[in-house]
Amino acid sequence: MAHDHYVSQTYLSNFSNDAGFLMPYYKRGHITQGKQKPTSSVCFEIDGDSNRLFSDPRIVDEYLRLFENNWATSVSALKNMQGDLDTKYAIAGYISFLQRCTPTAKRLAQNYLTHDIQPLIEGIIKERIGDSKLEPDIRNLFEQHQNERCIEVEITPEYAHAMAINALVNGANSLFCSHWLVLFNNTEIPFITSDNPVVLYYENHNSCIAKTFVPLSPSLGVLITPFYISEPPSKIDMQEFNHKNDLNREIKEEYVYMFNELIVRSAEKLVLHSEKKEWLSTMVEKNKTWRMEAVASEINSENSVITKYNVRAIDTGVANS
Repeated sequence: MAHDHYVSQTYLSNFSNDAGFLMPYYKRGHITQGKQKPTSSVCFEIDGDSNRLFSDPRIVDEYLRLFENNWATSVSALKNMQGDLDTKYAIAGYISFLQRCTPTAKRLAQNYLTHDIQPLIEGIIKERIGDSKLEPDIRNLFEQHQNERCIEVEITPEYAHAMAINALVNGANSLFCSHWLVLFNNTEIPFITSDNPVVLYYENHNSCIAKTFVPLSPSLGVLITPFYISEPPSKIDMQEFNHKNDLNREIKEEYVYMFNELIVRSAEKLVLHSEKKEWLSTMVEKNKTWRMEAVASEINSENSVITKYNVRAIDTGVANS
């Protein structure tokens, strides 16, 4: 059995202290601030990267080797403003994994795949219930469903994970063909991280399109504005994409605080920093009932109502279990 880190030790080491330890802050239970832990002891699942739906259950290992091994070098190049397009793609590739293969991402994928497929089942039942060739037992079940809503789609976690794995390369390509704002944090407040470090930033409550914020180290982060939203970029798109709109900026303290709070709110169970900080304990305690969820909104079309799901951090009113 493998201890698979859904947030890599290479990534986490940028947030650890000089001895290689992290201070965990918990969003569940009675204790907010825990005891120091090495990077090897957090953010892992037993066989979390394995998936039996592939002929090679460890197919993710091949993908991760392309990006994890070069992570420290790539982040260092970005920090020193020496990064090139290879650097950008190397970072994009691992961010794509973090977007899709953490426990948070797996939970959300399972939920919104269920939401997407259930209406298809309703349509099939409505279409077939009057079919004279339908077997009586099936017709009875369909009629019972119309009265009692007894047929529900169940998406297994493994299937949702497999769909996410299939989307890794397209996800990396889309991140690469996006506009990046590299944020240099020279304030007194460092960036923090969590067990779900890729978070969605909506500029206002009514926004449907989110930017992606990722802390890369306590002094470095990136805010990514998506360019290809509905479809991933083609090979020609990737060759012709204009990266000149990528920018470097120093971030103000008020925005560091805002992104840190978003990291806390988006964390599944665990917030991470290099040391004990009272302000961080207070922030975690204040936001224990927040987590990432798929939020439904209805769009009226000419002939029907389309339900669209946006993933965002919301206050559930209940501490994570």
